[in-house]
Amino acid sequence: MTSLLSHTRLGVLLILLIGALASFALIVPVSAYTIVTVQTAHGMITGGAYPNLLILDVRTKAEYDSGHIYNATLIPVTDLQARIGELASHLKEPILVYCRSGGRSAEASGILDSNNFTQVYDMQGGITAWEAAGYPTWNATVHDVNSTFNYDTIQAAVDSSLTMNGDTISVDPGIYHEHVVVDKPLAIIGADPRSTMIDGQGAGIAISIEADNVIVENFTIRNSSESGMFIGGNNAQVQNNEITDNYCGLNTSSSNNEIFSNEIWGNQYCGVLITGGSSTIFENNITSNNIGICVNSSQTSMANLIYNNNLNNTYQALANEGAGLWDDGYPAGGNYWSNYNGTDLFSGVSQNVNGSDGVGDTPYTIDANNTDRYPLIRPWLWGPRNLTITSTDGGTTIPAPGTYEYNTTTYVYAYAIADQNYTFDHWELDGENTTQTTQTSIRTDADHTLKAVFARTKYALTITSTIGGTTDPGAGTYIFEPDTRVSVNAIPDSGYYLDGWELDNVYIGLFNTTSVVMDWNHTLQAVFDPMDSGHNIATKWVASKTVVFQGFNVSIQVTVLNTGSYGENFTVCAYVNSTSSMPQDVTLDSGAFTTLAFTLNTSGSPKGNYTVWAYSWPVPNETDTGDNNCTGGNLFVSMVGDLTGPIPFVPDGKCDGRDITAVAKCFGSQLGDPRYNPNCDILNRGRIDGRDITIVAKHFGQTSQ
Repeated sequence: MTSLLSHTRLGVLLILLIGALASFALIVPVSAYTIVTVQTAHGMITGGAYPNLLILDVRTKAEYDSGHIYNATLIPVTDLQARIGELASHLKEPILVYCRSGGRSAEASGILDSNNFTQVYDMQGGITAWEAAGYPTWNATVHDVNSTFNYDTIQAAVDSSLTMNGDTISVDPGIYHEHVVVDKPLAIIGADPRSTMIDGQGAGIAISIEADNVIVENFTIRNSSESGMFIGGNNAQVQNNEITDNYCGLNTSSSNNEIFSNEIWGNQYCGVLITGGSSTIFENNITSNNIGICVNSSQTSMANLIYNNNLNNTYQALANEGAGLWDDGYPAGGNYWSNYNGTDLFSGVSQNVNGSDGVGDTPYTIDANNTDRYPLIRPWLWGPRNLTITSTDGGTTIPAPGTYEYNTTTYVYAYAIADQNYTFDHWELDGENTTQTTQTSIRTDADHTLKAVFARTKYALTITSTIGGTTDPGAGTYIFEPDTRVSVNAIPDSGYYLDGWELDNVYIGLFNTTSVVMDWNHTLQAVFDPMDSGHNIATKWVASKTVVFQGFNVSIQVTVLNTGSYGENFTVCAYVNSTSSMPQDVTLDSGAFTTLAFTLNTSGSPKGNYTVWAYSWPVPNETDTGDNNCTGGNLFVSMVGDLTGPIPFVPDGKCDGRDITAVAKCFGSQLGDPRYNPNCDILNRGRIDGRDITIVAKHFGQTSQ
């Protein structure tokens, strides 16, 4: 091919100059953002001079999950512009950006710069350089079960824009030094109270529930100067927690809350403080507090229900008038009070029938306005009970399958998580189908077996066609197993021609038969148009690889179509910018199409970015020539070995591990395989093998000017 248009080298030289300067300086200004070394970045994170520093990881989710800088926020560079509003509060605050090796972080820093962020720092060398310097990385321990995104802190999971109302946040064992504010309806589930702790560090409130319909379970909540937990939202469920070493263990001021199966002990002022609303408080151990339960509210009529708790405190209960009920009637009874000294000689609602029943014969008096009518003679018995969780093939559960021991009447929440290509079908409790929702709860009133049942996912292909033709299979919706390749034929009616196929509303080309791999639900439409009454041809489709090495051939496929009513002979040429291929003559009957292959050589062509297009020369008496020309896309001519860069298949002027990896990922594939990528088929043989990798590997370490 004759020489193509060259691009100026000035921009490349400027980039190289900046890169050289960066290797000699700790901080190098680039536009409005600043390049910093990993040593400087580490100092920014640990030194205390940047208290509002946001650490932004712009890699993929999989890279983030494999290890990241602690407390980094994940926004992949591909999503950054669309999610830029999430960073609005940091517009004038410092942001430290990093990726794997520096390419994507530079792109992200440019995006932040263009959106007027004023303190952007790009960490040179990425996390690769960070680890090489001996600095630690972190694996997330807080997981959104629904979105599958992972976080370093509970608050980060709550605050994330990806965390939706109703999601479940699963927290691994560890000590979380946080003051969590829950302002969404979420289920926040610790691994186990003995190993999963929220520590207030001697200040404030460890966890504050501000939203309605929040669940908190399986934590130790400790060391707060105010309350270990504050409940301001309605309909909260708090269970199986250990709340200790706070000024006040738990403070509730809202309504319709359930607080049960908790250990609330060793709190300085009181175990449970009720300052408003109404709650049901049952089956808790409330011990070793100064005051066990304190009802201190201006409300004179409250609907609290307090029963089946074990109380052993300096002052068992203090309450104002109208606190609610201190028992659940007979025979459920009231609470166990360690200082109750009544007898159990009688039974019945009025305790006047001979025979003991575990309920005191006389009420327990808290004060003149508050009485437990049915105090328990012995402490409320908690358990143990066994819950065995199993699952079929195709998924797992939280808690993981196994046998667990719980206190009697504990509510256990279980979550089903399907593997790829599977869906959750239903739960079975003790052999009986119960619910089809992925979340379920079980009350451990006896030993139970819970089974999650999964089914293989099946995907739907909906086939349609426009007026003027049919398909085989015909129009309709068909169900297939995952990864099934489905072939569909197009059959034009008389007077019509096939104009192409649309997959999920995107034009994919012109073929008599097309195929769809069922990796999701898809819609496929055959598009037909009426034949023109005169002479008319069209260039419908131009396709080529997007990267070719300098001196190598590039193959261009051009699809042409006769949309007229007569057979035609015409000439077609493919172009790269203004350089043409050898023309080809073609003969097509009315309504017919064909795909032609053209080859151009890039020897002597300057490296740069070019446009690929094709043109069909008009036939005699053709009046509509607007569709004779078709543009295919861009083609990069690069140095040999430079196949890709930080942006996939956009050469970056060097041959490195990215280029070899790109070809290696396609190794062994051939034309038609899902892994086949024409850019990696260096020799245009329809397959990718060792010869292609060798060509790239021979140029490893070379750079282009």
